[in-house]
Amino acid sequence: MTRVVTRKENESHKRSKLLQALLFVMLLLVAVYFFLNSAFFTVDQIIVNGIDQMAPQTVLDLSGITKGMNPFKIDINQVEKKIELSAMVAKVEVRVKFPDSVTINVKERKPAALLSSRGGFMLLDNEGYYISLAEKITDYSFPLISGVEVPPSLAPGEKLSGKGVSEALAVVGSLAGDDNALFSEIVVTSGYSIIMYTIDGVKVVMGEGSDVGRKLQWFKQIRQQAINDGKTLKYVDVSFQGNPVVKYN
Repeated sequence: MTRVVTRKENESHKRSKLLQALLFVMLLLVAVYFFLNSAFFTVDQIIVNGIDQMAPQTVLDLSGITKGMNPFKIDINQVEKKIELSAMVAKVEVRVKFPDSVTINVKERKPAALLSSRGGFMLLDNEGYYISLAEKITDYSFPLISGVEVPPSLAPGEKLSGKGVSEALAVVGSLAGDDNALFSEIVVTSGYSIIMYTIDGVKVVMGEGSDVGRKLQWFKQIRQQAINDGKTLKYVDVSFQGNPVVKYN
């Protein structure tokens, strides 16, 4: 005799199946939770790339990441923000490679200019960001910038901007290799034009901070010709389009 399944029995069977499914999901979630928090997922290797001036430990201290941490508990955005608090850091990227590795890619701010200010010398990068005070200017081969007003509130990691700054940095950005060693000072005048001095005292009037590459090349040609002719330069004005003004000792 065929047994007829009542609606009540059918609903009871469905509820039983549902409870079993829910129990399975809960057990699975618990298992996943304990697995993700197990010793299998533990930071064992931290790699710091892209640093020349900063010590690896400094970057690690800023990051707050230590060996033994669970990589799932690392807030990448927060870690990047912490590291970027350093005035030496322009940009940082943190990558977590499961189950046990973290890579920190750092783009450092590179000192590009010395600025005379506050009774000392400030290190700036090529964008004008204040990196730190220089302990000894003899450790650096690039020219000294003078004549630029620095706000008293400017702190490491902040950008120095304003009249004269961009002009001076345009000159710095055009200097390459031996050019850095050739010039000792970049002066920003009250009218925000640029005057440069070579290491042997030659005054070079650049004018506005535009077309800097051409002006520098022009001066170097004049300098080389003076050397070839056995003459000693005293003054060169390349601030205009016409023939430069040249004076000799």
